[in-house]
Amino acid sequence: HDPSLDRLSWRTVSTQSIQAEPNHGYRLRSRQSVAITLPQSLVAGDVVRVVDSGSGWRLLQNSNQVVVVEELGVRATARHWTKTEADYQWTSVASSDDGTKLAAVAFGVRDRGGQIWVSTNAGLNWRAVGPQRYWTSCAMSADGVTMAAAAAFGKLYLSTNSGQTWQSHDVLRNWTGIACSADGRNLVAVDNGTNVEGGFIYISKDRGETWTPTEHQRTWHFVDSSADGKVLAACVGEGNVKGELAFGYVYVSRDGGITWKACLTDALRRWTGVAISGDGRVLCAIHDNGSVAPGGQFFVSLDGGETWKGRGPTQIWCRLGMAKSAGTIVAAFRDQPEEIQQLSIS
Repeated sequence: HDPSLDRLSWRTVSTQSIQAEPNHGYRLRSRQSVAITLPQSLVAGDVVRVVDSGSGWRLLQNSNQVVVVEELGVRATARHWTKTEADYQWTSVASSDDGTKLAAVAFGVRDRGGQIWVSTNAGLNWRAVGPQRYWTSCAMSADGVTMAAAAAFGKLYLSTNSGQTWQSHDVLRNWTGIACSADGRNLVAVDNGTNVEGGFIYISKDRGETWTPTEHQRTWHFVDSSADGKVLAACVGEGNVKGELAFGYVYVSRDGGITWKACLTDALRRWTGVAISGDGRVLCAIHDNGSVAPGGQFFVSLDGGETWKGRGPTQIWCRLGMAKSAGTIVAAFRDQPEEIQQLSIS
């Protein structure tokens, strides 16, 4: 028995969000995940206790607060999931550093284009914004103010007010990936191309106002950026404009996209994801062995892309993401080609 818990005032909560108070306990009775915001003012020894009913909860901090979770262990990460919004042909998702602002895009082939969906309350509520396009990728600045989205056979779209309004940029291309720096000023986008020769990597240093092509024409499909926008990674993969499987290498730039170096060149692979940590030191890349069982490897570089090692199990890896601050890695894989996807978390 912890004597410090005897002084707690307990409340039973059935709402989806609460503002916690120091030295209070909360019994959750909601059928959905509950967002709990820490007290504004805390002193050493203050306690907030939560008793979960099984639907899960999220802890949100205020500015200048940090939540340390190492002692909870890896199983505490992504333990509870709550379905929000309807079923769409989702292709990409992005989050602000604090997790309160979210964006997701849908390809929408059955509806002749999907929507951009934005949440400003950690996923509790969503609204459709922007035009209807065949969206393939989205990205967000650390504060969630700048958002970017890419459309296949369309343009690049940017918002500078957390998704309220959107402005198109550059010309029509077969965009398949977009990423941005933490401040939203530096962006990188990849063009899969409108023919089998592929497209280019495009760099913007002015919040998307102007774009400059770089590297050679390839069937680019995924791209990511470090927090400062200096370390970039892009890969050849998925398929070309004809729907044929695309095989190639991972390419890394350490000068903001001026020069690029091919990595993992021992074999041509069908890459299905690439991710970079905020400081640019840790890079991950996944491939699916052409969607042939048992699948491909999970590669990790701990030196900014200079050297790579295979880690984790062999799977039909299909999507990859990494937290910029904490370094948590989330990868999706299929048990068999075209079957249900599962998540692997490190």
